[in-house]
Amino acid sequence: MIPVVWCARRLAVFRHGALLLLAGCPFIFGPPDMSNVSDEGGTDDTTDGDADTDTDGDGDADTDEDTDTTDTDIDPGLLPVVHSFDLSPRMDSVMLEFDVTDAQGDLDGGSVEISNGTDGWTLAIPGGIDDWHTPGKSFHSLEMQDWLFPDLDPGPAYDPDCDAGSDLTWSLTAVDDAGHRSAAFQTPLSIPTMGLLPDIDPYPYLDAGVPPFVLCAEFEDATQFARQNDIEAVKFLTPVTGDYLFQLKWQKDADLDIFVYDLPSGDFVVPDEPYDGYGYGYYDGFEDLHHHLDGGQNWEVWVSYYLSPIGSNDPPYLGRLLVTPE
Repeated sequence: MIPVVWCARRLAVFRHGALLLLAGCPFIFGPPDMSNVSDEGGTDDTTDGDADTDTDGDGDADTDEDTDTTDTDIDPGLLPVVHSFDLSPRMDSVMLEFDVTDAQGDLDGGSVEISNGTDGWTLAIPGGIDDWHTPGKSFHSLEMQDWLFPDLDPGPAYDPDCDAGSDLTWSLTAVDDAGHRSAAFQTPLSIPTMGLLPDIDPYPYLDAGVPPFVLCAEFEDATQFARQNDIEAVKFLTPVTGDYLFQLKWQKDADLDIFVYDLPSGDFVVPDEPYDGYGYGYYDGFEDLHHHLDGGQNWEVWVSYYLSPIGSNDPPYLGRLLVTPE
């Protein structure tokens, strides 16, 4: 047995720090009170504020029964899964297509959370989604008025800013009725802009690359005849065979039209729908045409002025065009 005096002499060398109890030294003033001491120490990622270092296989690191509710403590088999998330832009909306499943079948009553890094939306399952399916693809039209041209001013000041477009990464997270959250599925969506097309646009026209893209076409000449002969056009390439959408929007009472031509032949391409001759739309401020186009080929798209009421709606007339895969 080691004398208490010897232990006291050893302890005396630690003056302003923690006392070191050497192995074999009895508690001089009795055993410490452990009633207020946690069994935990170290770090974890849970939300109970503890710090765990030991292991008991509960996804935590201590020997207590943890009650944390974050997804790090949940069996992965309980979490919803997002299998795909695709987007297709429209002039005033974004078409969402996604595939979400849950092994427990409790997505009803949950939600789908959408974000583009700037804005966010929560869609209730199933009623908040246009066409809900699980398993399988679901579809929803997310309304976003003038999002591709947010700074366009068609008013008296007439200072059009056609250089916006969009280049954002979107994400989708599924939440089931029990509050379990899936991993976020991210999808980039880039819509380059050609801006306001120049007044002089000689052939070959500006190359817009591959859809999607947006542009502005302006008709500012003083007479109807001059505006009808104003060529506002770009060429583009379809990388794959498929369905392509052409949407044109304008503010003033006028008739603007979209025309697509085959290159290099220059043949006019008849749209799939709608089509009623060359007078597609008239004074209604919006036109959309659908084309099934071969891949690996170049095309021209024209925005043309046809007519406006005489004596009102003075020029300029500004058309905003979106070309995108459907």
